[in-house]
Amino acid sequence: MASYSCNLSPLALIQSTESDTIAFLPVDQSAWGDEVSLTVLPLEATDDPFLGSLKGDSGRIIAAYQHNVAICRGREGCSYHGKGAWPLAVNLTRRIE
Repeated sequence: MASYSCNLSPLALIQSTESDTIAFLPVDQSAWGDEVSLTVLPLEATDDPFLGSLKGDSGRIIAAYQHNVAICRGREGCSYHGKGAWPLAVNLTRRIE
């Protein structure tokens, strides 16, 4: 009998429904509760502008990482801290379990 295993991805899906854009980014830190907090690391040149655009995003943001999926609204959006990491904190609208 074959044995199968599944590893969790180190990437988070971040989707802006307002701009209809999606990014898959490596996660440095994450916390899930009444608020979703992810610190992601840009991989490509297009990642920084995408993350910067979330600051003014008034639409819904879908965040998925490991076993967690949430539909959120931007709180303060993203801000670059100069170390290659982007902290993203959003207010949880609905957690999907």
